[in-house]
Amino acid sequence: MWRSGGEDDLSEYSRRWRFLRKEAPQIHDDLVLINGYCSIGPGCDTFACLRRSDGHWLWSFNSSSHHISRPAISADGRVYLADGDGGLLALDARSGERHWRVNTGLDDGVPFIPGTSNRHPSITLVDRELLHLDERGRLRAYARDTGALVRERPLLCSVVRIERHGDDVWVSDRDGTITSIDPTTLATRWRARLPGRLKAPLVPLGEYCLALLDRGDLVVRRRDDGRLHCWLGSIRAIAALPREERSVVAATRGGELVVIDLVHGESAPLCPPTMPRVRGEVVAADEHVFAVTAGGVVRIDRSDGAAETVYRCEGRSEVANLEYFEGVLYVFERGFEGTLIAVEGDRVRWRAAISDYFLT
Repeated sequence: MWRSGGEDDLSEYSRRWRFLRKEAPQIHDDLVLINGYCSIGPGCDTFACLRRSDGHWLWSFNSSSHHISRPAISADGRVYLADGDGGLLALDARSGERHWRVNTGLDDGVPFIPGTSNRHPSITLVDRELLHLDERGRLRAYARDTGALVRERPLLCSVVRIERHGDDVWVSDRDGTITSIDPTTLATRWRARLPGRLKAPLVPLGEYCLALLDRGDLVVRRRDDGRLHCWLGSIRAIAALPREERSVVAATRGGELVVIDLVHGESAPLCPPTMPRVRGEVVAADEHVFAVTAGGVVRIDRSDGAAETVYRCEGRSEVANLEYFEGVLYVFERGFEGTLIAVEGDRVRWRAAISDYFLT
């Protein structure tokens, strides 16, 4: 159901932060970077770097913490990571060699915010600085080259994630609030409350900021001032369409794929009803849309809606993440072990085991 304007519904919803433990792989030049999670027992997270051409494991970083942040990658080939114990690191993207490491002092006199017993650090790059955000609401800027602390600002909220999109830096918290921050001064530009809690990272699209909530609402706010533009109900997943600034492809909770016009609030089916129901993530390319179904991944032609299966899951595994880059679809499959699969056309180019579920 399409709704526009009006007051936000501030009801409470489930605290499921699934996207923190289901990050899609990142591509940098000829490298694939991915977090391998230990989901059972007292084991710790692993960060892996693979060669994009053949999936060869180049290097890995193991943390003593259960949580490693999604990496920030600079154009000059450095990978920045943060862990739940307060460590902040700069590594060489090709060799894994450490350039520097600093302790952010997570417990150093920072007021404790209720509901933050788990530590999920989040980082992003802004020019020559690395912004680090911990769950206790402390935002710090570090020099990218040396790791020296430049400045800090306490947000004093139950923070979950920091993201940079162009000139925008957005902070999300557990209470369903988005804060837009000036990347230079760290001053607040605007703050907006969501009618629920986030299910996935925010999606920038032209003049809009899209937030998908746990309960299935897609909330659309304006990027310049945070004003509520509209929202749409019963949505499972969304993906921005290349070169489109006013429409997105979405999977409904009923498993249908639709294209949504954000300006007019109109939606149209992308494929015929005979296509298998969508049960997971969606990613979009220039000519195709890829969607997770019960049996694997389906590729849909954007021009005529024709659908075909390009990858089938093995055994009891399921697809957790999708990423598309330069004609190759990267599928992160979770089972007893996590596996990253590179699919080109309708054939598997390579497979690589990435620790995900294992007993320790």
